Amino acid sequence: RITRLGDPVVVALAGETNRVPLLMGVEYAVKSSVPLGDCGCHGCSVDGTYSIEDALFALPSIWCGCVAAENEPRETNLSVSVSFDKPVVFYEDAYTNAPGDVVAKRSTRTTLSISACGGASGGVLSVSAQNLGKLVRVGGNAVSIPYEAVVPSNATVSLSVEYEASAHSASPDDISVAATIVPLDGGNVATDSDSATVAEILIEADVNFPTNRRRHVFGPAEWVKYSFSPPIASATLHGTVPSHGMHDNLQGRILMPFSASQFIMDVVDGNVSLPMPFTVIEPTANLFIDGVRLPSNEDWSQVMEVTPLQEGDIGSAFHVDMSLKPSHVSFAALGIMELYADATDIQGFFTNAVFYGHLNHDLNAGAFRPISVNMDNTVGTGDNVLFSLNGAFMSYLEYGTFKLEIPVVWYLKNENVTNNLVVLQARNTVYGNADVTVSKYTISAIRGTNNVTTISR
Repeated sequence: RITRLGDPVVVALAGETNRVPLLMGVEYAVKSSVPLGDCGCHGCSVDGTYSIEDALFALPSIWCGCVAAENEPRETNLSVSVSFDKPVVFYEDAYTNAPGDVVAKRSTRTTLSISACGGASGGVLSVSAQNLGKLVRVGGNAVSIPYEAVVPSNATVSLSVEYEASAHSASPDDISVAATIVPLDGGNVATDSDSATVAEILIEADVNFPTNRRRHVFGPAEWVKYSFSPPIASATLHGTVPSHGMHDNLQGRILMPFSASQFIMDVVDGNVSLPMPFTVIEPTANLFIDGVRLPSNEDWSQVMEVTPLQEGDIGSAFHVDMSLKPSHVSFAALGIMELYADATDIQGFFTNAVFYGHLNHDLNAGAFRPISVNMDNTVGTGDNVLFSLNGAFMSYLEYGTFKLEIPVVWYLKNENVTNNLVVLQARNTVYGNADVTVSKYTISAIRGTNNVTTISR
């Protein structure tokens, strides 16, 4: 309560700390119903009247019955304490999600607090450490350990240093700090110590493609492993994986969502938490051509009921090797499939009724055939693009052409849901001299009955 200035004012309630600007040279009456000192005698709740010399000085503790004379410093016991406020520091080293997308190292923090009281005679404080180089100072007192200082009688030296991770521990609790205060009068020594662990979080894709496995961007349904170095038995991953994904703390694995997603999971141990962001991307809306060539005998063997084109045959063909992009994630959990497409823009020779219903992209032409994506994101064994006519048509050939717009979808293996990928434009053309052109993927191949094929892109 404040006297001579009007009404009483509550400066602080029980459990609170408050600092109040006061007027110089004014006498204040201070009353408390809770202990204000730190001696533990509970006599500090007695009333007292004090003169404040500094207008911004916090209200002092009310002197208790432990002192020899009022307003003289009371004696304190020799003591020292050491503590890390967070016994575990988590960090993840820098990683690259994609070319140009580099995420810097991230770390939680811990504060090392050291407090020493000199007691009646004063003492010499000595602080030592083991493996403290695995932490790097980022704030607090600019002190280096080993540290030594003289603590005057009835005085306290307090140090507070904030750290982040520098390197992971070799084993749990291998970082230790110990403090000793030796009294100047030769009495009993006071000691204390505490320990901490720096744990690196390792996030790795389960597959070996791409070779950059340390990333946080993945393809649908990629499996991801996580672990701690050194192992921290009490550390867990908290959060929900969306879109049918899941995580298993026992196995240390995460099944990524089945579709494009962004989500965060937290690595947690007690009061320490480090958020882990994850992103899932879908294939770019295209099929990317890795190579074009004439079909080999092995390629022809994969096309049912079709034999390799020979000299004199009417037809044309080429083979493409293709893949899904981007290449900085894995799409090995996916497959692709071409769907049915009606023939359109039918002209000339192909308007003959004999071709009715036979020009469409159906089961016989490769529609609805599941094609698995390989571990390196290549698609199956490639695609054999071909069109041929029975030699019986040779006598009345004339120009003719038709177009196909073939939808391509991607899907998760063992799942029934499909997702649009691209619509491929294809065209087959025959000429009166029996030359045939097939085109797909913006690639064309023209072949004559002399069995000479010219491919252009």
